[in-house]
Amino acid sequence: MAFTRTPDNSTYSTVEIDLVKVNQSRGSVTSKDPILINCYPEYNINKLTKEQEVTVVRRSGYVALTSGSGTVVRGMFYWKDQDRILLAVDDDIYVYNGASGALVTTLSTVWATSTGEVGFTEFLYDNGTTKIVAVDGARIVTIDSAWTVVTGADGDQPASFLPIPIFLNGYLLIVKSSTADIYNSDNNDPLAFTPGDFINAEIEPDLLRSIVKLNNYIAVLGTNSIEYFYTPGGLTGSPLQRNEVPVKQVGYVGGLALHNNTAYFVGAERRGKPSVFVLEDLRIKEVGHLGTRRYLESYPYTFDTVLHGTVVSDNGHVFYVLSDSIRTEVLDIETGIWTQWARGVSNTFELKYALSYASATVTRSLLIFADSTNIYYMSPSSTQDDNVSFTMTIVTAPEDFGTLNWKNMSRLVIWADYPVSTQNVTIQWTDDDYQTYNTAQNIDLHQELPSIGQLGGFRQRAFKLTYTGSEDLRIQKLECEINKGTS
Repeated sequence: MAFTRTPDNSTYSTVEIDLVKVNQSRGSVTSKDPILINCYPEYNINKLTKEQEVTVVRRSGYVALTSGSGTVVRGMFYWKDQDRILLAVDDDIYVYNGASGALVTTLSTVWATSTGEVGFTEFLYDNGTTKIVAVDGARIVTIDSAWTVVTGADGDQPASFLPIPIFLNGYLLIVKSSTADIYNSDNNDPLAFTPGDFINAEIEPDLLRSIVKLNNYIAVLGTNSIEYFYTPGGLTGSPLQRNEVPVKQVGYVGGLALHNNTAYFVGAERRGKPSVFVLEDLRIKEVGHLGTRRYLESYPYTFDTVLHGTVVSDNGHVFYVLSDSIRTEVLDIETGIWTQWARGVSNTFELKYALSYASATVTRSLLIFADSTNIYYMSPSSTQDDNVSFTMTIVTAPEDFGTLNWKNMSRLVIWADYPVSTQNVTIQWTDDDYQTYNTAQNIDLHQELPSIGQLGGFRQRAFKLTYTGSEDLRIQKLECEINKGTS
């Protein structure tokens, strides 16, 4: 006798698969974890109904602004008033037009060496003139708008210092190497120094590794702690005075990058493990996730020389990018979600420098990679990395759909953008905890119902989606039809 209605306990169901489960990494590698590569989740919330829609969006590609010269890029700076990009390469400084990327001039043999970091800052004089101050840890130079270079020769300047110049209230601040001493120049003269004009970060017995300006405070990052200084005015010698209240017991490791008045970096709590921290005003917060911490714990190199931290904007999102020659972890600053990026056909997106460029007509994130002297920029209109296709990858968590009983999957549907031409998403699945995958199958998104059928039986299943197409892609969810068994 035929059924006249659906049975009360039907074993068939249509279910959705979560694409953005938090990566609870079980080790320093990510081949056995849910992960997003070259994409990120975007959250849209209806303010009236409070309904939330999550879409996984492919990141933009990047294109070349200009081809660089020389061998090793040592530092990068954008002088907005002049619309010029300054690039320290080997012992020279190249000056490029910010809008077109055209080479304006080359400042030759500025430095006595051709390796090591070079830092830049603007310096405002009391007559309203602005110059660029550039330092390499041994030499201080000023650069004016006519591209005249003046090299400091004051014997009271520290012979060796961190290549991180800070401008504050008419002074140039630098940190003497292998000390906790913060030196200041004479007021209104970044090339002149007076004996005894320094202050010591002495609350903790550690050495300073970096210095950063946050609003009207100076934060100095040591091997074991972070101390704060401010400028109360009316002092002789150093213009700085210590703020002893908000000392943080976090040591600096590397990867420092600024976004507005917030600093992101890799640090380690005393007797703790390395993680990613954010320093905002007088507050510090850990933002690293389990996978990042486990990777940093097994990090095989010297942290402060090969671990790069940058901030990149892309398509309305701002990211803290932490990279080395092996892998690139990316934090969406708004959502706090970590993903990974990889450029072209490589496994990493090793950014060495990045800065924000803004003019009356365009806003860009300018990029310098560790293996190139070319200047690139992120472009929402590009689906390739410098004319090379890159792969968007989504790996889901293993799904058991509420039971470890045997089940069969009859159909899988991808909810995604409808492209203007054939665009294939390759799909695979694993039923043995990421140890093996089935033979890859393609689903063409250029159809009314992008789906495949007859996906076989399983107890737990995870999916892997890859896309290298020529159009932008947003995937909202996966929908599948399953039949649950009883054993």
